[in-house]
Amino acid sequence: MPPRRDVTPGNDADAPPFISLAILCYRAEERIVPFVEKMHAILSDYSFTWELVLVANYQEGMRDRTPEIVSKLCKRLPNTKMVSIKKNGMMGWDLVMGLDACGGQYLGVVDGDGQFPHEAINACVGRLLHDDVDLVKTYRVLRGDGPARILLSFAYNTLFRLLFAKSRYFDINSKPKFFKRGAYERFKIESTDWFADAEIMIKAGRLGLRVAEIPVHYQELEGRYSFVKPEAVVEFLMNMWRYRFGDKREN
Repeated sequence: MPPRRDVTPGNDADAPPFISLAILCYRAEERIVPFVEKMHAILSDYSFTWELVLVANYQEGMRDRTPEIVSKLCKRLPNTKMVSIKKNGMMGWDLVMGLDACGGQYLGVVDGDGQFPHEAINACVGRLLHDDVDLVKTYRVLRGDGPARILLSFAYNTLFRLLFAKSRYFDINSKPKFFKRGAYERFKIESTDWFADAEIMIKAGRLGLRVAEIPVHYQELEGRYSFVKPEAVVEFLMNMWRYRFGDKREN
């Protein structure tokens, strides 16, 4: 069941939404339609105001119908809006563009590939509203994305917990992630690449934020290949070095 409250925040039509959820739609095309419709149906059961922010940024010169498809969704579905500009970075850049466009008191971000169970949205929102926490995230206890990805993720998360003693979380890349607005504004996310999730969790640890983690069953990616390339492994390692020993290290 979706979280309920005795007092409904934000009933004023001119007031900002109580909760905003940014959905990363990069190159999803038609696959994004049922996902957004499902998220819209889930949030429609809530007793407070909300919005969906659909991030359909694009690579110039690449054939990608996602912006057109997302634009039609926003015209058809209430409480939705669109961010669609030429990309100047990878996932982290899209993540920041989406969250910066969110007007809610509470903010969330999720990948639009449909791998996480939809019910995780209710679980995350419920923990964020009813527990004394600043950030809620999922972690994958069962995964359907193959042994190579599972092994790589295990090695990466193990190394992360060894290097960052204040950020000993499970599965740092897992989404959805939800934050109080004040927590998000303190992150000041700089990563424009795949390291953005890790940067959030490093800074959550350094800032002493209260974090809740929810287990989920991650499903197999269907309909397309992963956008995470082998070079992303080197990128992750370099970023971890910078945040642990280099110019981004804790003072």
